[in-house]
Amino acid sequence: MLVNEVKPIQDVNLVTIKLLQTLEMEENVLLKELLAKHKGENPVVIDFEAPDEFANQKRYQMLTSSHLWVNLEDNVERELNLTFKDKLDVEVTHLG
Repeated sequence: MLVNEVKPIQDVNLVTIKLLQTLEMEENVLLKELLAKHKGENPVVIDFEAPDEFANQKRYQMLTSSHLWVNLEDNVERELNLTFKDKLDVEVTHLG
């Protein structure tokens, strides 16, 4: 593994996208496209609910690939909220 760049943690924000409803396939593609459009250095975590091995609903969190990390100066939070309205919630946490 090679490291191309190191960024101080005080300069990083963690973006958590909490899915409040199941997204349709087209909406998943749109979410991916919006994240890619706002490419940056802030990690994105998708928080979602899915059945566990016993068919009980459980919340999971998944860190996205770095090519879906975002630049918060591009108003990505606003665009996600406008596009998906009540289907997701966006939370930004400063890690520094």
